[in-house]
Amino acid sequence: METGTSGRPDKSVITTLFNGLGQLRRGWPQFFAADIATRVAATLLLTPLVAWIARGALERAGGGALTDQDILWFVLSPLGIASLLLVAAGALLAGLIGHAAIMTVAAGIEEERAVSWMAGMRHSLRRLFGIFRLALLGMIRILIDAAPWIVVAGAVYWFLLTDHDINFYLSEKPPRFWIAATLIGISLLGLAWFVGKRLLTWAIALPRLLFGGYSPADALRASAAVTEGRMLRVLLLFVIWAGATFAFSALVTGVSGWIGRLLIPEGSQDLARMATGIGIASVIAFIGNLLISIVSSVGFGLSIFGLDRNWAEPWMAPKEVTSVEPGTLGARATLAVPGWAWVLVAIAVPAAALFFGIQLLEDVSVEDQVEITAHRGASGRAPENTLAAIRAAIADEADWAEIDVQETLDGVVAVHHDADFMRVDRDARKIWETPWSEVSQIPNGAWFGTEFEAERVASLEDVLRVTGDRIRVNIELKTYGHGQQLEERVIEIVERLGMTNRVVLMSLDRPTVEKLRSLRPDWTVGLLAAVSIGDLTKLDADFLAVNAKNATPGFVKRAHNGGKQVQVWTVNHPAQMSSMMSLGVDAIITDEPALARNIMQQRAEMTPVERLLVSIAAQFGIVEGADESSDEDDA
Repeated sequence: METGTSGRPDKSVITTLFNGLGQLRRGWPQFFAADIATRVAATLLLTPLVAWIARGALERAGGGALTDQDILWFVLSPLGIASLLLVAAGALLAGLIGHAAIMTVAAGIEEERAVSWMAGMRHSLRRLFGIFRLALLGMIRILIDAAPWIVVAGAVYWFLLTDHDINFYLSEKPPRFWIAATLIGISLLGLAWFVGKRLLTWAIALPRLLFGGYSPADALRASAAVTEGRMLRVLLLFVIWAGATFAFSALVTGVSGWIGRLLIPEGSQDLARMATGIGIASVIAFIGNLLISIVSSVGFGLSIFGLDRNWAEPWMAPKEVTSVEPGTLGARATLAVPGWAWVLVAIAVPAAALFFGIQLLEDVSVEDQVEITAHRGASGRAPENTLAAIRAAIADEADWAEIDVQETLDGVVAVHHDADFMRVDRDARKIWETPWSEVSQIPNGAWFGTEFEAERVASLEDVLRVTGDRIRVNIELKTYGHGQQLEERVIEIVERLGMTNRVVLMSLDRPTVEKLRSLRPDWTVGLLAAVSIGDLTKLDADFLAVNAKNATPGFVKRAHNGGKQVQVWTVNHPAQMSSMMSLGVDAIITDEPALARNIMQQRAEMTPVERLLVSIAAQFGIVEGADESSDEDDA
């Protein structure tokens, strides 16, 4: 049997767990209250502070928001690294103060003293600066450990997955893709191993800081020294904790999902039926996962506390504990909440329920004013960006057809999404390196079905002549860093064909958007964002086209308040379509415009409550597949 630094025999992991369960049994009300109270405090105090730091950095770097590749360059900059460390440390601090409060209550139980959740909070908040320094030092060390593995993964991607468009690798998965995926996977495993090992060595740094009188740096070093040789024991404890958390969470999710699927047959497009019983399933999912989160947090804190008491030298209990008489802890758990707190809860809970209920109802659009945009034409039933897809979009009664345009070597504006033609014809030529005479002969439909073998790459002029006044066109400009005069050429074609009032323009590239707005200030120009950080609504654009996963009620409201429209992509599931419509987005970009039109017709016969329930079901994943969106890198 191993011996701890205090000279006592080491307790087994099972004994440590049982001791923690004993503490939980005797003090669960205080532990739960401490966890909830510190979460509230972190939300009210730390979250605004972290958000303020992030906003300040983004204002300096990108006018309040960054999108896609700009995020990478920001993260690699000195300002980005410093901001990342502060934000990450602030987020970690939110969890650590909760564990500190839990450990303080546990210290009282250890000495048979009835320490309240309020005393735990006070002890935690009084050491806030030291806990933050502990978090910051830890994040710096982890960043240093992670950097080599991230560089290796980036190098693998650069050398193996940049010869062709990334969408070819994602859709076809050639041998090179699997080689790269394997090497990147090994790099990520290495990253997880070394970062995980570092975290395990810091297992008991927090109690050393709280109760042992250590400085943050000394607490990290002391924890690393004590856990040396005991890593497997620490790992086993964490595996049991993580496994139990995952298992119970999966159980709750499975039960709520089972209820949803029981009430909503797979493939159903009947929104009224989807609304039936979704309220019950949503409540089960929310309450169940909230309780699991609280129990998991408390269990984690007690496990760390148990390790510390097993291995640490004796320490003096904090004054919140020593000020309470020994023997005041009863045999049974007691909440011991002051009367004024119950009065506050009695007022706050109904008020909060009313507030959030009103907010939910406000998020539901009573009248659908959404427009339907056919993604690369009706690409669910015809090859994307072809004249066949455009004609299908017209037949499906879409309001808009979205297309992608690029320049060929000789300056013709071609309608094509990828940088090359590997995905559609196994042709590795880059579009900007190939003349139109060759591009126009490349097959662009046989990959989708034999009935489309005659389809070829179309020009922008070809598409606009087909659309005419039958459907409006959303033109996405793509340069891949090789644009010549794409903006000027698109504008010239649109004006020459008299389509100025029938098109809008957008791009993933912010300089392209800025150039378009300078060339034609009175045209409608949008910014496309696959991923973003910061407040997108502050950027200069008439509309924002975002991944449906990033469309939240708050985002839609901010955009509309700022005079911007919101388009979401790529939405193909009935429940997700209804959810986006309920949010009040201005346009849904979909591969299935006929399905979207059908959903709009069904929603016209639904009550606002039914629409709300379907929206909740989609957001919480109760309806299978409702959170699916396109795997493409953009719209």
